[in-house]
Amino acid sequence: GRVLMETQRDGTITTRFIVDPVNGGTQSDVTISTDIQPSPGIAGMVERIMVPLLNRYLYNKELRQLAEYVQNHKG
Repeated sequence: GRVLMETQRDGTITTRFIVDPVNGGTQSDVTISTDIQPSPGIAGMVERIMVPLLNRYLYNKELRQLAEYVQNHKG
């Protein structure tokens, strides 16, 4: 498959978009994951709680947009 990786300039957040072909290359399986180095103290505690919730929302939105794009641009 293919991997696109985005990293914050300070290196605290890395997001990977992995696209693997399935069904003989006629479809793709997309995985999005994020690694985060939380801030110290209370801010880090809040990040550990909120970031997964926010990411779940954002990942679902991105996956829906990808599916919509593919449906609208079939060859």
